[in-house]
Amino acid sequence: GVDPFITTLATLSGIRGIVYIVSNQYDVRFPELDAFLFFGRGYVGPIPFQVILLALVVTVAWLVETRTAFGRSVHALGGNETASRLSGIAVERVRIATYAVSGACAALAGVLITAQIAIAVPYQGNGAELDVIAAVVVGGVALSGGIGSVLLAALGALFIGVLANGMALLDVPSVWQMVIKGLAILIAVGLYNVARTRRV
Repeated sequence: GVDPFITTLATLSGIRGIVYIVSNQYDVRFPELDAFLFFGRGYVGPIPFQVILLALVVTVAWLVETRTAFGRSVHALGGNETASRLSGIAVERVRIATYAVSGACAALAGVLITAQIAIAVPYQGNGAELDVIAAVVVGGVALSGGIGSVLLAALGALFIGVLANGMALLDVPSVWQMVIKGLAILIAVGLYNVARTRRV
């Protein structure tokens, strides 16, 4: 079959094109409902609501990963699809469920960003693919599957987020930000390969 990574990129490109067509490439404004904007701008005491929601999502994902049969099946499928199928795991069902969860998380992120800036921007999120890849790779998650954890991916995302915000505060040009993120990925992959070689 077609490689899932290629399928994901193709789907991304197609849906992004549909968004441009529907919006005519203009920003979409909507009534500023306080209840909706709270998701992006609200605070619970001194803590931003987005931070609380992130902690909740990471906690639930970690519990599913480490405490359920589904989580173990996802790890097994990422490590060896053939062995997973032979051991009785419903490979296609687990794969579809994993993609559905990933899509739901991406949709939630889109809602939070829209609530934060109070406008739907067709180009919002362009280039976020590199940030996502950088986050999981820096977090020690193998793109080939089977190695990594929710907590490590969350730490990787935190690192990339702090790095991006720091570069923005320092007025680092966007082109150099891309270079630095690319170097972060290369360094992380190199360190991962060295560590794996030593384990072997």
